[in-house]
Amino acid sequence: MVHYQRNYKKLFLTPKLNLLLSRAANAYSSVNYKISIESLQNQSPAAYTWAMEEPVEYWCRHTFETTTKVPDNSTNFVESFNNVLDNCRDLPIFNVCEVIREKVCEWFVKRKAEAEGWTGRIVPSVKEKLAKFESEGWKFMLRCCEESIFEVHDGWTQFVVDLKAKTCDCNYWQLSGIPCKHAVKCLSYMKVDLEEWVDGWYTIDKYKATYSGNIYPVRDSCFWPSLETIPLLAPPPVERKRGPLKKDRRRGADEGAKKRTRGRSTTVRCSKCKQLGHNKAGCRQYGHEPYKRKKKPPTGNPVGRPKKVQLPSSTICKLETIYFAYML
Repeated sequence: MVHYQRNYKKLFLTPKLNLLLSRAANAYSSVNYKISIESLQNQSPAAYTWAMEEPVEYWCRHTFETTTKVPDNSTNFVESFNNVLDNCRDLPIFNVCEVIREKVCEWFVKRKAEAEGWTGRIVPSVKEKLAKFESEGWKFMLRCCEESIFEVHDGWTQFVVDLKAKTCDCNYWQLSGIPCKHAVKCLSYMKVDLEEWVDGWYTIDKYKATYSGNIYPVRDSCFWPSLETIPLLAPPPVERKRGPLKKDRRRGADEGAKKRTRGRSTTVRCSKCKQLGHNKAGCRQYGHEPYKRKKKPPTGNPVGRPKKVQLPSSTICKLETIYFAYML
């Protein structure tokens, strides 16, 4: 969805159109998707036509399969892993693979150790999400219609929650496998354990099973068996361009330049009026004139090296006569 939206921003620069497309793509229910996409069509028919050229199943969250329990609509985890390879992009492919192997091995060991200290049924991140949903339940009105069917009023909208089928009209529970805030309100009313209603993919046992494998070490190349029968392959011809090799990845048009990590910022902000371009010493809003270096008044004393004085020839002759008479 990130790259899809970047291509969209190149053609349609209006922030409101970008917001409507983002709402339509990230909507959990078809109702919210319909509201956002109709608003986009009314605002810009050209933007709506461009968005509909791609199948909706590729970029709209509400069309995802409910069996996968993965509602993510971005590739942030890929971008974070791509950031790890910033310092080794100019290395040969074998060394890059070694960096990846070492980093994955480090992650496996670290996450195995973290999981050993967890208690309960589900992972801590889901526990925090359930606690947040439970704290938001005070603003909902609840009406019990049957043993497992409830009607929840969220503002001016009412949602039907079926605990036996594990469904809600907002479609969050079906896509993620985690009870939504409306379902949490119903479960809290029934005074049952919230963790028991979370899908099994979020349990600590599944997390440990994910990292149960091992990444084994690799011996140094000097310990490898010699393969003299296999001919050596020459490297492919590569025409190297001028200048240093580029290590940074290509950034999108909407990302801007890479942020500086060291050094002083080149933007100056006044601490009095909070405006850019000057500091408090040159703030005209508070009656200060821009700072100018004062010139020192002349003192009459010579400045710098003294000038060489050329003596007349007659004086030089007298000095030479006195010098030689003294030496004799």
